[in-house]
Amino acid sequence: MPSPFASRAPRWLIPLLGSLVAFGPLSIDMYLPALPAMAEQLSATQGQMQHSLGSFFAGFCIGMLMYGPLSDRFGRRKLLLSGMALFVIASALCTQVTQVQQLVFLRALQAFGSGAAVVMARAIARDVYPSGELPRVLSLMTLVTMIAPLLAPLLGGALLTVFELAGHFHPAYRSGMHQWASGVVGIARNAGQAVHP
Repeated sequence: MPSPFASRAPRWLIPLLGSLVAFGPLSIDMYLPALPAMAEQLSATQGQMQHSLGSFFAGFCIGMLMYGPLSDRFGRRKLLLSGMALFVIASALCTQVTQVQQLVFLRALQAFGSGAAVVMARAIARDVYPSGELPRVLSLMTLVTMIAPLLAPLLGGALLTVFELAGHFHPAYRSGMHQWASGVVGIARNAGQAVHP
């Protein structure tokens, strides 16, 4: 079993884990205000655009089911970084789509990658924090999960007034890059102490 930090966990870890659990809600809700305009740009029906939501939920659920057991076998760090890399690549490609079928496929890949962030965040919290502190940490992460769906449509609507439609995926791409880099520098640095390698 992974052992907790010999001393207190670093202060940056809770914000990092909180931002990881927000990936799913933000990726689902942030682009909802742009769906009608995206349908027009891609010459797609509203029903076809809804498929991009369905594919996201499917990829997200499959990812969450798979990443937990795989991380027990191969380690948290590898699965987190590979999942975030997939999220970043899919988000970048979403900015270049010209057909709704491409969007549906890439949204599924994006969701599969973001599932790693959600699962690994909670798994890492259990690995790192002692049982007395773990409920507080998980409650803070749950709070982020509750707030993110409230803010995501507002952010998406604001982006729609500033950027072109593809701009909705640039924040996901940049945020994914930031989290991937944070995972490399932070979690990888402490993996020997606290996180299942």
